[in-house]
Amino acid sequence: AARLLALLPVGADLPGLAARLRWSTAELEFISVCQRIAEDNLETPYPLARRFGVDPIFSGLTVRRARGQEDREVWRGWLAAPLPPFPLGGADVQTLGVAPGPAMGRLLRAAEAWWDAGHCRADRAETLAYLKSLLPAP
Repeated sequence: AARLLALLPVGADLPGLAARLRWSTAELEFISVCQRIAEDNLETPYPLARRFGVDPIFSGLTVRRARGQEDREVWRGWLAAPLPPFPLGGADVQTLGVAPGPAMGRLLRAAEAWWDAGHCRADRAETLAYLKSLLPAP
């Protein structure tokens, strides 16, 4: 994937290419993650790594290096360790009085985005405190 992406122009239309080359959905997803890592100015790799695994991230970093872009080798070190699971779940939001539904999902996604932006370092108590700060005042 890295070799192919390195040959393509920046911003290449991957869905169009995937249709012409008959890629599977998994292949398109993998190379799309590589492209995001190689071309976007992301702050942290954790959201993508937790969703897609580290292989497309490493491939994207290889493409960045081949294109002479800003080096993100520090990410390789971060991703060498096992990725921690997000410390909260729906039950935690329910204990704060939020009923299951779209509002609960939005709160969990916001807390997870905050946790990811902090390089997944916040523990359960810190993440729960942040989640509480997102709730409207009683």
